Amino acid sequence: MNRDALNEKFQALVAAHGNNWKRIVEELSEANIPHPKGKQWTRDNTRTYYRSIKQQPEPPSPVQSLPEWLDDSAVLDLRTMLEWWRTKKDESLILLPGRPVFKGRRKNTGVHCNEVILYRAVEKLKKDKVRTGGSLSLLVEYLLWEYIGRPPDVLEPVPNEKPDAWSVLHAAKAADYED
Repeated sequence: MNRDALNEKFQALVAAHGNNWKRIVEELSEANIPHPKGKQWTRDNTRTYYRSIKQQPEPPSPVQSLPEWLDDSAVLDLRTMLEWWRTKKDESLILLPGRPVFKGRRKNTGVHCNEVILYRAVEKLKKDKVRTGGSLSLLVEYLLWEYIGRPPDVLEPVPNEKPDAWSVLHAAKAADYED
């Protein structure tokens, strides 16, 4: 196959498959089209070859079906958030007023946090099994629940139990979360 025919074939494959280089490699291999330098086609050299014949950036990936929640209103919200982020991306988000900056190494337990704080929390939660269940996950869940204002609508009802003082005092807050 001469160079012009190969370039034409590439144009057709990219028109059909966008930048799905893996699929283009499969089609070239199925059609027994040799690489101009005698190499085996790969995703990388296929993309490189296409760029060399087009001398322009890779085509944008074709849009797959969008999730249902991504309606016009959500797109507008995302654009607003993106514009806000672009104005803030050069600012340090670590030194927000009122937020302490912790020294030392961080550890990833599914959530990144300071290693010393994590160690101390684990030691304490082992002693406080009544509120934490002895589990870091349950402690984090409890702290998040506290942080968002103890919404009662996320709690499982306790069967055959009379309401306690907390439930009576905070029953009015439940209506706030239902709206």
